[in-house]
Amino acid sequence: MTSQLGDYATSCVLGFLEAFEAELQKDLLSGSSGFPRGDKLTFLRILGQIYSSSDFQHQVITPTQFLMSQYLGQCQVASVKDLASGLMLCNLFLDYQALSKRVVPEAINFLSSTLVHLSPKDTFSDVDNLPGMFPILEIDTPALQMTTKGLASVGVERLSMEIFKMKDNTLAKNSYRVSAMSTAADLLHKYAILYASTSAFAELFQGPIQLLKTLSSVPHFSPSLKSQLDKALDRIQKLDTFSTDSRAPLQLQAHKPVPIASYVPKFEEGYSMDKHYDPDVERSQAHKLQTQYKKEKKGAIRELRKDAQFVAREKLRVQREKDQEYNAKIKGIMSGLEADQGEKNAEARMKKLQKMKGKRN
Repeated sequence: MTSQLGDYATSCVLGFLEAFEAELQKDLLSGSSGFPRGDKLTFLRILGQIYSSSDFQHQVITPTQFLMSQYLGQCQVASVKDLASGLMLCNLFLDYQALSKRVVPEAINFLSSTLVHLSPKDTFSDVDNLPGMFPILEIDTPALQMTTKGLASVGVERLSMEIFKMKDNTLAKNSYRVSAMSTAADLLHKYAILYASTSAFAELFQGPIQLLKTLSSVPHFSPSLKSQLDKALDRIQKLDTFSTDSRAPLQLQAHKPVPIASYVPKFEEGYSMDKHYDPDVERSQAHKLQTQYKKEKKGAIRELRKDAQFVAREKLRVQREKDQEYNAKIKGIMSGLEADQGEKNAEARMKKLQKMKGKRN
């Protein structure tokens, strides 16, 4: 439908995006978190599957990414559902930028703040001492923090869209927080792979590396979560080492001195308007061959026309000779027939005269 009714589909999609943005502003003014839920997330994912997300400027995808950046940058996390919504938005950004590899700072900042929000109490001292430059209002949020009681036995599970249908008291368990932290670490690892060729890799992942180092030393985590954190930290550090080693300070280019251009006019002795004075030898040769080709082509066309005219004249001469022979033959036949007919008429007249004489006698 979008390919057959492109303009109408685009206007409809932009209308939905404007409605989403207006609803977001209304939620922010009223104090709500504003994070999208399952229906909006599904809609955003469908847009990424229908339209091209690698274009520098796209009529639909560009406003969509602006809206997703608004969700991640302006909405305040207040529950595990908000964290799950933000993680799914980060995953959508990962799919959107798979080809273009544009840096999305909102996604990196949200994943870093997610690690801080979910960490057990007193893991980080205060906001001012957090590694990295990502924005965060407060660290201790009881609705988001993991509780150390029984945390070592909680394994990692996969987050799904069903989380938006659950009640808040059900989501108070550590299992969902552990899954969210594991997902955030895995997404950071995927973003590191995506931005491995970016020159600002060290600056982008300096904060997340320090966060993962701090979390990997927490003794309360289960072996599966600790393994996920260590795996993400190890691979990001390797990519950081490679990126740092490949960078070099800027320096002046070493090359031979460039001579100053001379603006003295060049005079050509024996200049002729019929000649071409091109300083480019290859271009001059090409022009010469092109002129010779045109000349030969005109000569060939002229000869072909002469041959065609000669053939036409010969055909006309042969046809005229045939016509003359035919006409002479017809005239001979007609003259013979006329002589025979004259003799018959004379004989008929003689017979008629003889009959008339006989009647008189």
